[in-house]
Amino acid sequence: MSTPLYDYSVPTFIKGLKALSNILQKAADFAQEKGIAVDEVVGWKLAEDMLPVSFQVQTASNVAKNSLPRIAGYEENPIEDNEKTVAELQARIAKTIEMLEKAEASQFAGKEKNEVKIQAGPKLLEFEAQSYLTNFALPNFYFHLTTAYAIFRSKGVQLGKFDYLVPFIQ
Repeated sequence: MSTPLYDYSVPTFIKGLKALSNILQKAADFAQEKGIAVDEVVGWKLAEDMLPVSFQVQTASNVAKNSLPRIAGYEENPIEDNEKTVAELQARIAKTIEMLEKAEASQFAGKEKNEVKIQAGPKLLEFEAQSYLTNFALPNFYFHLTTAYAIFRSKGVQLGKFDYLVPFIQ
């Protein structure tokens, strides 16, 4: 049984994480070709006052994996945010995809109005599940995915629009 909450979350997060894995690998390949230590890419930033690639990957992963229990009402599966290498970030992406692939559409049926509360710094955000997904989780996920892409482009990694989009359209 298909449900909109499932259809717009799980497949979208999986596709986005595959795109993230792809662009992270291209950044690692770029670093190797340029004689840069591959794991330096984990610390790259778009601007000095912004957070690095590692944070962008961790947050995209967290948004994806935490959205499911928040919407469907089951316990979150924490992953520590301690990755320091490209290989560790790739493993995190793979683990998140694996967690998402275990989700079943039936877990989301009729949950559109479930209450979702999120602590965002000092502010408590409250949503109905449908609004949480469309107005918070998906925009937040895309923000961190796009920021990782932008960081890599700013460092000279040859990425194009299709490196970002292809997983979404396959």
